[in-house]
Amino acid sequence: MSSHVDNLALNVQLALTSVDALDAERARAKTLEESHVTLASSTAALEEAHSTRERERVKKEAAWEQQLEALRGEVAIHAEKLSLNVQIALTSVDALDAERERSAKTQQILTTLEESHAALA
Repeated sequence: MSSHVDNLALNVQLALTSVDALDAERARAKTLEESHVTLASSTAALEEAHSTRERERVKKEAAWEQQLEALRGEVAIHAEKLSLNVQIALTSVDALDAERERSAKTQQILTTLEESHAALA
């Protein structure tokens, strides 16, 4: 009977060891599950942050393109104004040249008239 009791004690001890092993495995599985949930949450947060940064980059790029187009428009306007000012300046130079030519001819006529008047006198 003593042998039967010893076997029973060994079986109880084996059962308790198995229960401890199962508890440890459950704890490990729970830790893995919690780690998986944390990893999934972190991955989702990283993906959202990346997506947000990408949207912001696209918005900034669009704003820069808009500003660039506005600047191009302003440059075109200033170039047109500059071209008009150059045309006005060239026209003014032509007018001054023509006025100088008329003035020189008038001076020649006056000089000729004065010479003629002096010769007649």
